[in-house]
Amino acid sequence: MSTPAPEPAPAPVRPGTLPLLLFASTLTVMAGSILAPVIQVIRGDLQLSGTEAGLIITTHSLSIAVTSPLAGWMLDRWGVRLPLAGGLVLYGLAGGTGLVADSYPALIASRVAFGAGAALVFSGTTLALLNLYKGPAQDRAMGWRGTATSMGGVLWPLLAGGVGGISWHLPFGVYLIGVPLGIATALLLPRERPKGAARPAGERLGAWQMLRRHRILLVWYGLQFCGSLLLYALVVFLPQRLAESGVEDPLLVSLYTVGMSGAMSLIGLAYASLRTRLAYSVLLRGSLALWTAAFLLLAVAPNAPCCSWRRCCSASARGCSSR
Repeated sequence: MSTPAPEPAPAPVRPGTLPLLLFASTLTVMAGSILAPVIQVIRGDLQLSGTEAGLIITTHSLSIAVTSPLAGWMLDRWGVRLPLAGGLVLYGLAGGTGLVADSYPALIASRVAFGAGAALVFSGTTLALLNLYKGPAQDRAMGWRGTATSMGGVLWPLLAGGVGGISWHLPFGVYLIGVPLGIATALLLPRERPKGAARPAGERLGAWQMLRRHRILLVWYGLQFCGSLLLYALVVFLPQRLAESGVEDPLLVSLYTVGMSGAMSLIGLAYASLRTRLAYSVLLRGSLALWTAAFLLLAVAPNAPCCSWRRCCSASARGCSSR
C-alpha cells in the first residue's frame, strides 16, 4: 500500500509579504462598498434610473462570477505571483477609470474589466496565504486576514464618503492603490510555482463530478448566493432609501456602511464563542431573522436617525435637526 506523498514545505517568505497580502485582502470589501456613499450623486449627475445606478455597483460581481473559473485556472497554471500581481494592477487601473469616465457606458465597461481583476485578487490572496503559511502560522495569518478585511470595511467607505463630498469621481481614485500593490506583489512573492500535495490522478475530480459526489455543496452555494444577494440589496438600495429620508451627503451615507461592517466584525470576533454554544442550524436561523428584521426596519422607518457627530447632520441631510 503506497503512502501519500508528504506535503512540500512552504516557500520562503520575504519580510513584508504578510502585510502586503493583508492589505490586498482589504480590497475585497472595497469593490462595491466604496461606491455606495456616492451612488445617489452619480445617479443624479448622469440622470440614471435606480436600476441603472445599481448596476454600477453590481456589474463587477457578475464579471467576477464569469471570470473566476479562468482566474482559478491561471492560478493553478502559473502559480500565485504573476496572476495576483496582474489582477491587482487590472483592479487598480480599471477601477480608477471612474476618475475620468463621464458616461454610463464607460462606467459599466470599466466595472466589467474591474471584476476580472477582482476575481484574481479575491482568489489569489486566499491561495497565497494558504500556500505560504502552514500549521499555526497559517491559522494566525487567516485570523489576521479576517481582521484586516473587517477594518477595510470600515476605513475604505469612510474615505470614499469623505472625498465623495468633493466629487463623485474621487472615490474611484482609491482603487488605484491596486497598482503599487501589484508591483510589490511581483517583487515580494516567491517566483517558483507553489506545489500542492501530490494526489493520484484517479482522485482528481472535475467540478461536475465533485458536485455529484458531494451534493451538500449545492446547499452551501445556495446559502452563499442568498447571502450575497441580501448584502448587495443593502448596498444598492440603502442609499436610495436614505435619500428618501433626506440623507444624501456621501460622508453620512458611508457611516451606515461602516456600521454594517462594524457589526460584522463584532459578530466575527464572537463567532467562536457562539459556535461552542449553538449549532449551525440555530446560527443560520438567527442570521435569517436578523436579515428580516433589518429589511423590515428599513422599509417602515419614517426617517433616518440624526447624528450627534459634528453637532448635527450636514445641511444636505434635511431630515435631521441640530442637537
